[in-house]
This record gives sequence, C-alpha cells and structure tokens, in this order.
Amino acid sequence: MRRHRLLEPFVAALEQLDGRSYDDLRVLFAAVANRRPELLERSLFAERSRRTSEIEKILRKSMAELGRMEQAGALPEGMSVPYLYHLRLNHATGRLHVDHGDRSIVLFPENSN
Repeated sequence: MRRHRLLEPFVAALEQLDGRSYDDLRVLFAAVANRRPELLERSLFAERSRRTSEIEKILRKSMAELGRMEQAGALPEGMSVPYLYHLRLNHATGRLHVDHGDRSIVLFPENSN
C-alpha cells in the first residue's frame, strides 16, 4: 500500500520538471500534515478528484503554516521554508508552470492513480 503524503502530485511534478529530488520538501510537508491533518485529507481528496484549484489552495495554506512554524522555530532541524511563488497552476489545462515561461508539466498525468 502506497503511503499518502501531503501535496504528493505537486512534489512529483516538480521532480519531473527539474530532474532532481525534492525529499526536503516532502519532509516539510509531512511536518505540516502532522500539525494540520485536515490539509492532508483535503490534499488526498483533491488528488483523487484531480482538482488543481484545490491543490493550489492547500499549497497556499501549507506555505502559510510553514511560515508560522518557521517563526515559532518548529521547522525540522536544518530546514528552511522554500520559495515556491514562481510556480503557478493553470486550472484549465491542469499544468504546473515555472514562472511565465514555457516550462510546464501536467499535474495529474493520465496514467496516475
């Protein structure tokens, strides 16, 4: 059985776009999921229903929670809040875009799930 993670389709898409691991981001999102289990539940529902608009809302709430954790000194040891505001989701196409350039990837590929 696959372990569910907060915003996993988003992290997997970033890895495919950049060709590198984003395990640190997974650790940070796991810390958010421990503090805010309702975000994990919403993320899983959004993944099943392939709703990029909901993924974007959960991402914003997760980033805000990471900011609060950073202020409280509650981030995992040696980690900082990443800058992800250069990424955007196109809800009409279901694609994750980097800046306003042509680099993008489908957030929910047809063969996923």
